[in-house]
Amino acid sequence: MKVTKYLFFAAITLPLVLASCRGQISEKPPVHPNPNMDQQRRFEPQEENDFFADNRAQRQPVKGTVFRGNLRHDKVLYEGINEDSSFVTEIPVKVTKSFLYRGKDRYDVYCTVCHGIAGDGQGIIMTGGYGYVPAPSFHIDRLREAPYGHFYSAITNGIRNMPSYAQQIPVKDRWAIVAYVRALQESQNATEQEIRSYDVDLASLKEDYMKKQEALAAKEAEAAQQGGGEVSADRGKQIATENACQSCHSIDGSKLVGPTWKNLYGHEVEFEDGSTAMADEAYLHESIVDPAANIVAGFPPSMVPYDFLSDSEINSLIEYIKSLSDAAPPESDTQAEEAESESTEEAENETQSTEPETEEDQEKAATEPAADTTDTTETLSASAQQGKMLFKEFECLSCHTIDGSKDLAPPFKGLFEKEIELEDGTFVTADEGYIKESIQYPGAKITLGYQDNMPSYRDLLSDAQLQSITDYIKSLR
Repeated sequence: MKVTKYLFFAAITLPLVLASCRGQISEKPPVHPNPNMDQQRRFEPQEENDFFADNRAQRQPVKGTVFRGNLRHDKVLYEGINEDSSFVTEIPVKVTKSFLYRGKDRYDVYCTVCHGIAGDGQGIIMTGGYGYVPAPSFHIDRLREAPYGHFYSAITNGIRNMPSYAQQIPVKDRWAIVAYVRALQESQNATEQEIRSYDVDLASLKEDYMKKQEALAAKEAEAAQQGGGEVSADRGKQIATENACQSCHSIDGSKLVGPTWKNLYGHEVEFEDGSTAMADEAYLHESIVDPAANIVAGFPPSMVPYDFLSDSEINSLIEYIKSLSDAAPPESDTQAEEAESESTEEAENETQSTEPETEEDQEKAATEPAADTTDTTETLSASAQQGKMLFKEFECLSCHTIDGSKDLAPPFKGLFEKEIELEDGTFVTADEGYIKESIQYPGAKITLGYQDNMPSYRDLLSDAQLQSITDYIKSLR
């Protein structure tokens, strides 16, 4: 009976006690029966400490010191470069079978989604039509000949559209991935003699390869007969998605990195030099293959040339952009169509009328000198022209500009023979020697206001190519 009475009392009292703890305001700290060292004589992050003049509890490390184990003075291991900033040509870690398999494991986790299982740039992100900038194949000559440090730098620092993976992938695993990438390249570029040393049906492989080549040749021949393929707005939309055009150009009128495509065609465009032009088919074509020719006011010159597209692909893109505009075709386009039609008829008539009708006419035509059709327009030197092509190939416009505007790296316009202030407070004249040194050893002299994030191109360019790029930069006055 007594037990029942006590239970009844507890059942009534306990809810009242618990209820009394709710909704009351108190300046005293709550009762903490088991502290577990929660309250200590230390400071929490961002807590105030009036002991110091700036009242901050968190202190900067002592100047000139680093955390133990974080010195990372070995540039070869941690940066993939030599003392002269050139990429290393050997892996600074012992390569074993287990090391390669570790690289394969990490490659499968981080790299296959874009670069593909075979390193051919056909990962699910690239083939799924998600609109990302295409990843390069590791089996092109440029990357097959690239030094080991180039790949390590790309993983550590990122390159163009690829972000840095330094936070996700430890240093040793980065070198393991580099070793596996090189193994992939070797596997896709093996000689017949090397293949014969393994238990492989080489005849079957050759037969399968020939069938694929015949199918590819037939497809290319069909495309050639159709002028490179279908030209339509639907195909242009697909090409825009494949090349991630929507990441810079909107189709709804909103402002992104590049001008919007909505109502672009048929309207006047203002350039950064104050001039204007009608956005007709010729302008759209030029903007795709040579985007630096005319920079639209208010936008950076950051677009790379898409001159690798076929004529039908470029024309399809133009048709797609035209479909996003409600403007009537500009007069220049209608006149061009009429002129093209007239020139075709004139060419046919001229062919018929200019053919020598008699033996005397034929002899006279043969002895008359041909008309001089040499283009006397002032152009870049042959070396500078080659430099301009290399400039596009290596996508220098991703960081540098040629119009004088500031981007990730110093502009090339007016650079030659200019006094450059370096981050250490010294000055240097941008002569040929300086330009070549900046390309081969970019970390040697850092321009004030810019970061030391450019990779070395020492092992990627021949002496002639280096001179060509230098000549092109000299021409950008």
